[in-house]
Amino acid sequence: MRQHHPTILGQMDVRLSLRVNDLETGRYFCNMFGSARVRETSERRDVTYPWQKVTETNKRSESAKDMKLMEPAQMLQLPFYSATAVIPTKRPMYLTTLAFSEMKEYALLPRDPRRIADYAPPVTGAVSVPPVPESKPDDKPPGRQRERTPGPPEQDEESTVDQQRRLDEMFSGTLEELPPEEGEGL
Repeated sequence: MRQHHPTILGQMDVRLSLRVNDLETGRYFCNMFGSARVRETSERRDVTYPWQKVTETNKRSESAKDMKLMEPAQMLQLPFYSATAVIPTKRPMYLTTLAFSEMKEYALLPRDPRRIADYAPPVTGAVSVPPVPESKPDDKPPGRQRERTPGPPEQDEESTVDQQRRLDEMFSGTLEELPPEEGEGL
């Protein structure tokens, strides 16, 4: 399954991940999320000459770099009730799932306790059992045994010889007699 999961997931149009358990799957999803260009501001200070410490101000520099939207380790640490989704023509989404009890439809459900008997017809405990027929020890079960059919009549030895002679006459002349090879017939 490991070798085929990119192929299977690659055929899906909408990809939803409710937490992952291994880095390989986390990398797969993180690569799908892509990256974003981020501006990074950093400060630096020259400490070569300690006596200039008082007069020197911190120097700021700004740079742009590409960062992944999510790292594979973050995919492993997603909190419960959270998910990520990739939908075509949309940016990757970070979603929070709701418990069913927090939905408005949950408030519309009846609160009184229900039993299974309210939904299914009652079943009586008495199930009728058909009577067992009585049998005699010498009775044959009906239709269970076949009568032995007689086989072909046994042939005597003379009729077998006659059949062999007739076969020889029918096929005589179809095979040419070959001259005996050397060493044969000794």
